[in-house]
Amino acid sequence: MKSPLPRNLILIIGLGLLLPVVTFSVFQLAQLNRDEARIRAIYQRQLETILFSINQDFWDRYSGWINSIAALSREKNTAALRTGMLTYLSSTPAVHTVALYRYGENPLLLAAAHRTGQGVSGGVLPPFSVSQAMTASGAEIAAAVARVHQGYRNPVITDIAAPGSGRASLLLTPVISDTDVSRILLIAIGIDHARFLEAAAAPKFREMAESGFTLAVEDSRNDRTLLMLSPAAAEEKGAPRELRVETADPRQHGLRASFEQSAPLWILPDQHLLIKPRGTSLQHVSSARRRQSLISIILVNGTLLAGILVLLRAVSGEIRLARMKTDFVANVSHELRTPLSLIRLHAETLEMKRVRGDEKKLEYYRIIRNESIRLGRMIDTILDFSRMEARKKRYRFAPERLQDLVHETADLTRFSLEQQGFILRLDIDAELPPVVLDREAVLQALDNLISNAVRYSAGRKEITISLKKDGRLMVLSVADRGIGIPEYEQKKIFDKFYRVEGSLTASTRGTGIGLSLVRSIMEAHCGSVSVHSRPGEGSTFSLVFPAVGPKESQ
Repeated sequence: MKSPLPRNLILIIGLGLLLPVVTFSVFQLAQLNRDEARIRAIYQRQLETILFSINQDFWDRYSGWINSIAALSREKNTAALRTGMLTYLSSTPAVHTVALYRYGENPLLLAAAHRTGQGVSGGVLPPFSVSQAMTASGAEIAAAVARVHQGYRNPVITDIAAPGSGRASLLLTPVISDTDVSRILLIAIGIDHARFLEAAAAPKFREMAESGFTLAVEDSRNDRTLLMLSPAAAEEKGAPRELRVETADPRQHGLRASFEQSAPLWILPDQHLLIKPRGTSLQHVSSARRRQSLISIILVNGTLLAGILVLLRAVSGEIRLARMKTDFVANVSHELRTPLSLIRLHAETLEMKRVRGDEKKLEYYRIIRNESIRLGRMIDTILDFSRMEARKKRYRFAPERLQDLVHETADLTRFSLEQQGFILRLDIDAELPPVVLDREAVLQALDNLISNAVRYSAGRKEITISLKKDGRLMVLSVADRGIGIPEYEQKKIFDKFYRVEGSLTASTRGTGIGLSLVRSIMEAHCGSVSVHSRPGEGSTFSLVFPAVGPKESQ
């Protein structure tokens, strides 16, 4: 009989075990999110610091250029000033134009130099593009000059034409003259983007590559990569090919999305510095770590849930077994009461001398004897079951004729069956060989099968005991026309204390150990027990013995 777990027990187990599992999962996920956010914040600050240091390095380089040009303004001699300009421009390949003005309502050119296809040249007039840029940015230059006394040196930046096909920017920076603090100098520096990045960014990029980072510079106007560390060549120590300049490769467009952090260059705002870890990105690392953490949480929770299921199964099994044992005691008591009542009834009738005639008395004596034997067998069944559970059951094997055991069992049960309205039929083959078996054990098994047939027969009270030889096997079957057994229950009925659920079985007493005992007996005889049944059509239980011929039995 199945016994579901009580609802209060399920509630206790659910609150006691599932709640910690849920709490653990929520806590671990929350902790994982906090750790990820903390790591990402630290990492982003690290990347920002690296970009800031690179920008600061570029700014320091530019400030050095401004200081060098401002120092030339101390020259009183125009020729010496021009020579200084040419020398400076020759030693600074990233700069293609330089000019020094005395700022005023009409800026006065002091000296200028610019790079051409034939080399470096100097003159009193700067290239036309510089003058045009100054005119177009007059208001911004005036604002920068107004802040110069406060220590600001922020340049006014505008695009100009550059030698070759690359981009260039003109940086106009006002400074205070060293010789006269009331005088404002305006320094114009034309920077070739490609040359500047190769000269200024390359050393810093190599340094960052050794620290495990990949850097690039991208033009924000067309999303084209201008400079990037070459991953393939980065492993070649000291190789100049470690850096490459990308100017027209369409495959390098839109590179910013694959980098972790970006920031505009201070002196070239249209150019963006890009940075990411070498080999992988923080997003990939974070995703991999999250996957590992989630897998760990799932495994832990799976283990806990498996433990809960095992515990529920064990508790359910123990509760079911306890109830089965309780039912077993009640059913055994009822089973013992039936033969005892018959013995007592017939004994009292004889004692009160209400039976007339010796033949009737013999019948009563036979009933008392048969019921006593049946009672003894029931007690033996319980004792044998106990011995089998303790593995102390001993069998006494000897050659026996199975047909004799069938007739003996039929004689013992016929009266009881007829009293209950049953028809008992025997179908036994002739000239059957003996079988090596334990007589009492087989009688016990056969009695259990007949008792079950009686107990679970409803309308058609017919029982057929057949004994057939099938090759080298002997098949002893007990068939009834009772309620039958569902197919999904047929594998369970041989388990100890198990009883099929149903309206008839619920009102029918039984110990629940009969079929379990039958299976143990047949296993001891190197045989087997099987059942063929359909609900509403009856059941046939078959005991299969290995057949032994007369010569083999001797």
